[in-house]
Amino acid sequence: TEGAQGISRGRPFHFSLSNYTEHVAKKRVFITKSPHSTKKLGEILGEEVRRHFNKKKTALCFALEGDLGAGKTLFTKGMAHGLGIKRTITSPTFVLAKRYAITKSHFRNLWHIDCYRLKKPTELEPVGWKNMIRDPKNVLVVEWADRIKKHLPQKPVRIVFMHQAPKVRKITLYENR
Repeated sequence: TEGAQGISRGRPFHFSLSNYTEHVAKKRVFITKSPHSTKKLGEILGEEVRRHFNKKKTALCFALEGDLGAGKTLFTKGMAHGLGIKRTITSPTFVLAKRYAITKSHFRNLWHIDCYRLKKPTELEPVGWKNMIRDPKNVLVVEWADRIKKHLPQKPVRIVFMHQAPKVRKITLYENR
């Protein structure tokens, strides 16, 4: 079956968040060969996050970077599904941020933020950015996070999406532990 590299061979994807507060950066590279497998990788990560208890005093943040059409929103849709969210996930490009309730988890909210249209990071203030990042029961998925690097919570999980071929993506996950 087509899937993310490592998943298609029957090896489970495991993203450990148990020691999230340490200072060691760990890198995992995945190759997805279809939009479906990009979404599935997000779903698997979402399932792992759903079972996690956040030891931090701030939100758990996933900082997504990559070109247009690289799979950031599709990955986020999969992650939301893995978190147990049944609602349709749409890109918040024109509204900046959307909130989705998470049930059956320590986490309560998924905030999907899209910084593509931002001219400056202070434009996040009217949507309650500071409150979002302060709440350890929030999961933040920030698309175009490189545009607000200095305003992200400490130690975000950085995920970089790169085009390899028309449907093939290289997804590099940097876990800051």
